[in-house]
Amino acid sequence: CGETDTVIDEGSRIGLQIKDFQIGKDITLYLESGVWVCHDPITIEDGIAFNSPVEFVADKVVYSRLATKDTMSIILPFDVPADRLNGVAYKFTSFDGKNLFFESTDGIQANTPCMLSGIKTLGEAVITAELENVTIKASNPIDVEDATGKSAHFGVYEKSLFECDEYDYYGFKNNQFVKAGIDIEVSPFRAAVRLKKSALRSLSYNPATLGIVFDGNEVTHAADIEQTMTGKVNVHDVTGRILRHNVEAANCTDGLEPGVYVVNGKKVVVTVKE
Repeated sequence: CGETDTVIDEGSRIGLQIKDFQIGKDITLYLESGVWVCHDPITIEDGIAFNSPVEFVADKVVYSRLATKDTMSIILPFDVPADRLNGVAYKFTSFDGKNLFFESTDGIQANTPCMLSGIKTLGEAVITAELENVTIKASNPIDVEDATGKSAHFGVYEKSLFECDEYDYYGFKNNQFVKAGIDIEVSPFRAAVRLKKSALRSLSYNPATLGIVFDGNEVTHAADIEQTMTGKVNVHDVTGRILRHNVEAANCTDGLEPGVYVVNGKKVVVTVKE
């Protein structure tokens, strides 16, 4: 967050000036009725390091991120109600050795990583309207662990590097969680997964990618279609628009842009071929 100075404005209110809260602009927090408040409109720039040492209430907040894919990881320092999201928020619950399980929540909870999926309008803002009277929490991200404590979904507000020593790390890329090599770099407002290596040793394999299950519905990767579907299928986009009718399952997604599709009623992730 940078340096802080005590200042007094013309109204003789004691304030805390936070340097470089956002790029190119300082903000001043005023102590009003025991609560820190900010009357300047705040734009939180996606991908730019963010930090606030204190909790405060902002009159207006805009988050600049656009929904460029059907599924994405996200963490924010403030609550976002479900009706203001361009999609559905899902919170991590457990890991079964192959899949990561997430349950839908009533919006985004401050400092809590989640997945945003089922994007309503690609290319539009993640948050569909300017938020008013927003409580921005102090920058203390919460790790969401499973019941065993051996796996966790975590997020960051500044670019962070994690070495794969005690844990294996999986970053979200091209609509799947992909295992990192020596280390992993996580960007601001993004989330990743860590698994204790001691837990992975009990498995008969060490997965390079992890499946995602939202509310009990597993998301299939296009490369696995031949193992899960046979015969003729129909392919729709996430809005329900049919793209291909009565085609062979084995190559039903060939040539499609990376993203999430629905094949015979089941979500299928198409990723970039490396």
